[in-house]
Amino acid sequence: KFRYIIAVDDFSSDETLYKLIELQKKDDRIRLVKLKCKKEIWWNPQAYATGNIVCPIGGDDAILPKTFEKIVYYFNTFPDTVLLNFNANKYKDILPEKDSEYTNSFINNVYISKDNNSFLEGFEKLNPNRTGIFGYLRIFRNLPNLQFKVHEDKEYCSSNDGQWILTLEEKGRTLTIPRTVYLAREHYDSESFRNWSARGE
Repeated sequence: KFRYIIAVDDFSSDETLYKLIELQKKDDRIRLVKLKCKKEIWWNPQAYATGNIVCPIGGDDAILPKTFEKIVYYFNTFPDTVLLNFNANKYKDILPEKDSEYTNSFINNVYISKDNNSFLEGFEKLNPNRTGIFGYLRIFRNLPNLQFKVHEDKEYCSSNDGQWILTLEEKGRTLTIPRTVYLAREHYDSESFRNWSARGE
């Protein structure tokens, strides 16, 4: 059960903030927070969370039905687990709204590792033109004093979930679940791409 939903406007220049304020008025579970800097939540999604479990979801992506039941099941079954990794279906521009549309605009199914011998190999060779080695949906325990450092990967700066994995694997069990629960929209025409660098500058 949700304790609350943290909604973030990541310094957009369109109507996003207004829409979030309207949503907050309609649902008292929604907590709108003001960021101190660009990508603050992107690197540390637990920054404003007070619950036990943190599940970051992109504003233009979607989760499949019963995803949260699966999350609770795995954390209860393996109580020493600190991080769950699930797979995602990646789509071009438009996400499916019905079961019959799941193959429309389909690009691929994203797994944790696709063309690397290990996670670390993929992390070392990370760049935007390679396959998605990290998957998408990451759910982790909100451990005391948890803080993820910004990874120094040149101009790409695109490995926030990789940094989550590298940090959390030192704190307990991490599990990769070979099941798709997330629908990700791949697009490059967004406010962030147009007006900000990869480092949020």
